[in-house]
Amino acid sequence: MILSNSKQLELDTLLEAVCEDRLSPDESLRLEKWLGESSVARKRYREYIILHGILYWDTAIGLDSTELPVFRLEEASTSRAKKAVATNPFPRRVARWSLSAVVLVALGLVVALFVKPGTGQPDLGLSSGNGLASQNTPSGANAGVSKRGSETSRPRRPVEIHEPIVKNGSKPSTESLNRLNPVEEKTTSLTEGSSDETIRAFVAHELSARWAEHQIVPSPQADDLEWLRRVYLDLVGHIPPAYEADRFVSDTNPRKREQLVDDLLDRSEYVQNWSSIWANLMVGRAPERMEYREQLQKFLRDSFRENRPWNEVVAEIVSAEGTLEENGASGFLLAHVNNQAVPATAITAKLFLGTDVQCTQCHDHPTNGEKQNQFWELNSFFKQTARKAEPITDPKTGVVTTLVSLVRLDDASGPAFYENRQGLVRPAYPIYGGIEIDDGPETNRRQELGRLLSAGDKPQIAEAFVNRLWAHFFGYGFTNPVDDMGSHNAPSHPELLDRLAREFVLAKYDQKRLMKWICLSDAYARTSRMGTDNQIDDPEVGESPLFSRVYLKSMSAEQVYNSLLVATGVIHSLKGDWTQVERQRDEWLEQFVYVY
Repeated sequence: MILSNSKQLELDTLLEAVCEDRLSPDESLRLEKWLGESSVARKRYREYIILHGILYWDTAIGLDSTELPVFRLEEASTSRAKKAVATNPFPRRVARWSLSAVVLVALGLVVALFVKPGTGQPDLGLSSGNGLASQNTPSGANAGVSKRGSETSRPRRPVEIHEPIVKNGSKPSTESLNRLNPVEEKTTSLTEGSSDETIRAFVAHELSARWAEHQIVPSPQADDLEWLRRVYLDLVGHIPPAYEADRFVSDTNPRKREQLVDDLLDRSEYVQNWSSIWANLMVGRAPERMEYREQLQKFLRDSFRENRPWNEVVAEIVSAEGTLEENGASGFLLAHVNNQAVPATAITAKLFLGTDVQCTQCHDHPTNGEKQNQFWELNSFFKQTARKAEPITDPKTGVVTTLVSLVRLDDASGPAFYENRQGLVRPAYPIYGGIEIDDGPETNRRQELGRLLSAGDKPQIAEAFVNRLWAHFFGYGFTNPVDDMGSHNAPSHPELLDRLAREFVLAKYDQKRLMKWICLSDAYARTSRMGTDNQIDDPEVGESPLFSRVYLKSMSAEQVYNSLLVATGVIHSLKGDWTQVERQRDEWLEQFVYVY
């Protein structure tokens, strides 16, 4: 379906009204109806809102300044007796918003022309049935060069996941831990984890029930070579060597696929592949981010090598402090904590909670119920966070360098402040999932946020991680895009997503075990070729994915590069310690990142 020029103009007019907070009730109903009926309109809406949110970062109040206008106190009807409201609202920045509108239209046209339909990603022309799922990965022009020493483990500050310290000493209930974008709770009730066989059987049952409902027949099982290439690319990031392919095909052991998955999950290439995937998502490859990326990826390598529970990894990243050399996990927030931590708030929600909230930094979301205050309540957890830069002089050479660290401001207390669309400044206290954390200076807010993210029997970080991994292996997640979950973007298989998320929590956030459930599932074993009886299962034309086949996926720059090393045998020429190999790899990979 393609929108006519008049429809496109009307939709853009409504979207502009959304961004400027002047949508009338009738217009709101019309927009909601339109988004509910048209996948093209939904795609256009997501693109428009995402671009709007990015542009708003440049006009966020303060722009790295902590100064706020003088505000007065007014009586409030909330639980707090008083609430801060500005008497001197910020300028409306009319000229900048006019320029933003022009940029939005221009970028919208570029997106419409060059984005591959149904994926939201650029059509690069390099397609494979076994590549990396689209992850909206940030990339830079340079791959950069590693400058660190040999790969060694170092003591890590333990992260304890226990009950958060909430206001008035009360404990959060499971029911109160609503997510940023609440999704209707399912009736699945689990008190202990199921066996791998039971979970795979449930996956097969849920998918086959949907196939029967749509009267389709799934694609046949993939042969050994197709499945082998797919699982190699997905788990370790490169094609299988020829000798391993020959050995696998000739093996008659009925459990050879399960044995291979176990073997791949224990390889060093698995660690390198997944640490690279998440480093790309967290900080990208832009040259100015490489100082953060190198040590962050080292932290990620240690985490994937040890198969640390995902909730612990997230908690350590969210609560990290110190220099990059002391704590590589600090690289994530050091790269995004600028501009009143607005970027840090948005990307934390996007990557770890699967919710796209950046548009709500300046107005309420028109369809999913997300409010502007919720964005800033999450942002308030970062109020104590700051970058500290201090000059360091080498006593031998006299060369002065800058040492940057992520620090906690011990004297920071009270709410964060934001400006609403009426030009008033409002307070936002540290609240997540309906739970308000004490806002005194003695409370480590980010540490408490790390604990809250794991509270409940199915935290949002579990559902978001399951959804992202499913998209990695199948080409599409249960929602499209994977990082815009919520009631406005219902999952294609809600019961399956719900069950896998709960089982993932009961499995103590075991990443490798979740990958095994997916890689050894009946659906993942099917060919990527479309059959005559499942042609309606085509998400690229806007249909909801049914997973009756594994969808075609573009290969990432890393997958192409690594596969060429394997195919040519050059991979065996990479010798030396970890630093030398990594430097050589980054130098060669740089040209692939440029192309992509």
